[in-house]
Amino acid sequence: MALSGNRLQVLVFIDWYLPAIKAGGPVRSLEAIVSRLSTEVEFTIITGDKDAGTSERLSGIEIDKWANAPDGTRIYYCSAASDPVIVAQELMQTRKFDRLYCNSVFSYRFAIRPLLKLKRFFPESKTILAPRGMLGAGALQIKSAQKKLFLSLAKLSGLYSNIVWHVSSEQEAMEVRSVFGTKAKTIVAPNLAAITCNDILGRSKADGQLRLIFISRISPKKNLLLAIQSLQQIRGEVSLDIYGPEEDTAYAAQCKSAAASLLSNVTVRFNGEYNREQLKEIFADKHFMLFPTLHENFGHVIIESLAYACPVIVSKFTPWLNLAATKSGMNCDLNESEFSAAVNRAVGLTQSEYAEWEKGALHTATRFLTDDNARSVMLSVFQ
Repeated sequence: MALSGNRLQVLVFIDWYLPAIKAGGPVRSLEAIVSRLSTEVEFTIITGDKDAGTSERLSGIEIDKWANAPDGTRIYYCSAASDPVIVAQELMQTRKFDRLYCNSVFSYRFAIRPLLKLKRFFPESKTILAPRGMLGAGALQIKSAQKKLFLSLAKLSGLYSNIVWHVSSEQEAMEVRSVFGTKAKTIVAPNLAAITCNDILGRSKADGQLRLIFISRISPKKNLLLAIQSLQQIRGEVSLDIYGPEEDTAYAAQCKSAAASLLSNVTVRFNGEYNREQLKEIFADKHFMLFPTLHENFGHVIIESLAYACPVIVSKFTPWLNLAATKSGMNCDLNESEFSAAVNRAVGLTQSEYAEWEKGALHTATRFLTDDNARSVMLSVFQ
């Protein structure tokens, strides 16, 4: 579709946006879309004024008024007293938008109410919703009763009718159709990433020694407990450094208790939250990332690890599959024995063998990040 000299106008609703970081993937996904498609699409974003799981306002923002982000994107940070729908309705009196883009299935303020109140202003197929992995089996089993009831009511009311689902893989398209039926309209566009490769090659790797990293929110979905439990029967000297906010404090306590019961040859450190500016330093000496997530529709932390030439040991419930074929990682079923076997395999790698895995990780990341076709496919979501 030719844009005849003007950028396509897209109105975006999302619970959290930069400088928020704790929500992880949804924020990074939208950040990459905005930065990579900026020459063809002008995004206007309505979001919240806090980071995920916090009560403190984001620093350096102006609330309840339109402001420009450092990249020029117009953003409205809504306080608790502000209604995102009213903000949008007032804006739409003076400005026309070609697409409405929501980034959640279950968010009342930033998905459900916008769809209820604004969808009628956008003809069929011009309202787009990205489920952001929320319809995967692993995600749906968390608070499953409430989600099942809500989805049943949503189908009866037609809340999600006459929209296009932006999904990141064929697997996610199947998840949408399994909930909303075979007539649900989906467009598959793998997520983009707004990062560059950092060739941290040549890490020292002694025989029988391994330094692991887990970097994500500490919550049942990310499955840190299984990562720790898989280290119970590990050979050699192994360390696991954990970075990320404690989204679920009771679950975090379980993880710390499991870590305390490990044998003396395994060291686990809980390092708390991190800034993205620290990533190069954090990954500089780590051999593998350990990530037995229940479900990821993309997995930004996975591509980040690969971009730092750090191979990954991950579950089979992400789009990053068949990693062993390129020596960029290992995929495991969600059980202790498979993850333990993968970690033991990594422990046994020699320096020269590990160097091949470093190169494999970096090659996989480079190939993905330089794929111009991925950008074109994402642009088609909005065109």
